[in-house]
Amino acid sequence: MTKDPVLVLQRTRSRKKQKLDFYRLALGDKDIRTALYTCDAFIELIRKWQGPKLPYEVSEAFFAAILVSYSRPFTENNFPGLLPKQWRRFAGKELQETHDEMLKNRHSLFAHTDAAIHRMTIIPDDVCRKV
Repeated sequence: MTKDPVLVLQRTRSRKKQKLDFYRLALGDKDIRTALYTCDAFIELIRKWQGPKLPYEVSEAFFAAILVSYSRPFTENNFPGLLPKQWRRFAGKELQETHDEMLKNRHSLFAHTDAAIHRMTIIPDDVCRKV
């Protein structure tokens, strides 16, 4: 009688490793749910918005919260560490591209100041004097 290799693998892992994997998954679940609930709140705000245009700062704050929360389980951290590779790969090409784009935007837009993304022109005061 042959044993299922997955079951054998699970039995050979230490209890400590199993606890750490479970902890990573539980935190990852919390972070992704936070991103999902923030998306729902943002959609609800857009539906109810009465002004002419949603302020940029408000939409940027929602995007930051969504991207940072979603990305936490997939980026380096001190503890508990990254989710295992099996949880970072998606079967569908579109899902994988969306996941990769979310991580890229988290890194370039919100986690780090990237001069190529956050372009700025500084104009000295004396150039824009009122006439």
